[in-house]
Amino acid sequence: MPKIIEYKKVITQQNTYELRNVEGTELCTIGDTTYFVIPGTVLPTGQAAEIQSSVKATVVTSDLRAQIKAASPHCWLIKERRKQMVLDAGYDNEDQKALQLAGIGIGIGFLQQDDPRMAAVLAYVTVCKTADEAAAAAYTMLGL
Repeated sequence: MPKIIEYKKVITQQNTYELRNVEGTELCTIGDTTYFVIPGTVLPTGQAAEIQSSVKATVVTSDLRAQIKAASPHCWLIKERRKQMVLDAGYDNEDQKALQLAGIGIGIGFLQQDDPRMAAVLAYVTVCKTADEAAAAAYTMLGL
């Protein structure tokens, strides 16, 4: 299970001290804290003395998860891929708006089961669910 860790990068005029030779992915920096996802739970050691003491496991709250998702280019790509999956399935933005409105109509009882738009809405929902599942799997790989 991937684990998110955090540390404080140190940048001087001569050097940048950041995690080196660590398997994983840097997610983002928020304030002075850099978040990094590793594949296991063992914290990296053998880092520069300037940063080693700041390396620690992160407690990912819902607020921090939202901040990381907003700041991480990896999360931005996940969102874009999710959108692209729906577009690739043939649903342009106008189609999506129309089907979402029809879905609301179904939800509040304005459209009945025999309405011809029902099949189109259900097909769209299936595509969206598949895209959401792919995005959820990608977020899981990032420890989110």
